[in-house]
Amino acid sequence: MRKRILLVIWLIGIIFPMAWLGRFSSRYHNFFNALFSPEWVHWVMHAGLYTGLVILVICAFNLDSSGKTVVIALCVALGVGIVQESLQLLSGVQVLRWNTLLDLGVDSAGALAGYGLVWGVAKRREEKLSSRRER
Repeated sequence: MRKRILLVIWLIGIIFPMAWLGRFSSRYHNFFNALFSPEWVHWVMHAGLYTGLVILVICAFNLDSSGKTVVIALCVALGVGIVQESLQLLSGVQVLRWNTLLDLGVDSAGALAGYGLVWGVAKRREEKLSSRRER
């Protein structure tokens, strides 16, 4: 249950257009822009958020490390990414540009990284268990 609550909080954090808050505070606006204006920071944040999202989805729903989980991970990431980008467009924080598609690509790469991390940990556990059984 805790994992699913954390997943919901993570989703809200991803979807909420944080830059929109800058309309109400010039201090926040300046801080936000100083922190996230470099494109590479923006991409690292997107990748990190979606890596975490996929890890939480896999853990919250006890998904295995199969190929089906990769498809689920990508669908979740793209779905959430589309919702996030749409809310940013609707809130006036951003205009539709090629960067929107790039963001979705980075989100997908983050999703694959999250799956890869979970898969790597699962593989390592299996190897440790099999080596213990052999002893």
